[in-house]
Amino acid sequence: MRINYNSQKGERIILKEKTQIHQVLIENITHITCDSTICTFHLIDRRISVSKSLKLFEEELSQFGFFRTNRNTLVNLMFLEKQSNKTQPQIILNTGVSIPISRRKKTELLSIL
Repeated sequence: MRINYNSQKGERIILKEKTQIHQVLIENITHITCDSTICTFHLIDRRISVSKSLKLFEEELSQFGFFRTNRNTLVNLMFLEKQSNKTQPQIILNTGVSIPISRRKKTELLSIL
């Protein structure tokens, strides 16, 4: 399966914070982390927190090259720099952030890459 990152170009997602509504380019999202039902969108230049489950965003963004690396994180594979197999399997984004990969998701990720 090849991922076409060109599908991200110009596509937007609406994020509703408590007091603001943001229209964000999907290509600017590096990864999304979740703590219970609060999802934090890590963009190139800022962060936005939204009160929705990660599963909803996974369903919406999987067609654009996003991959769930563990139960708390969804990663935009366009920002993937390398995959490391130290004591804990992890991926490193080109922004410098390292994200752990669950054992089950590691084989799935390798088949995509």
